[in-house]
Amino acid sequence: MNYEKVVKDIVLPIVEDKEQLMVKMMPTDNENDLVIMVMAKSSDIARLIGKNGTVANSIREVVNVAGKINNQHLHVKFEAFSEEDIERIVENTIEKIKPEQLQEFTQKFGSIEGFSSALKEELTD
Repeated sequence: MNYEKVVKDIVLPIVEDKEQLMVKMMPTDNENDLVIMVMAKSSDIARLIGKNGTVANSIREVVNVAGKINNQHLHVKFEAFSEEDIERIVENTIEKIKPEQLQEFTQKFGSIEGFSSALKEELTD
């Protein structure tokens, strides 16, 4: 089952800035415990959490029902991010790439700026 899609389908109608919503499955040591990160702007995360966490807890309950079908426990976590956070992630990623790989990506995307834009798009997609 594609849990990322299930979570995204649940939260998408709730957020205002749909372009900045990101739902990603995070790796864990235990294959039966899955972590799904929901990342969006802080105003949308506040909306997803709701007063006293009621919306977030409801989302978690629905998702856990889906996980129980496959004997998996899903942990849904909510994180706010900003444009500056994305810029920092992209800059750190580019700094850590080996020079020969960076050259390959630069050729593929036309420039470092093109590669940087593709990374940003992937992060927010």
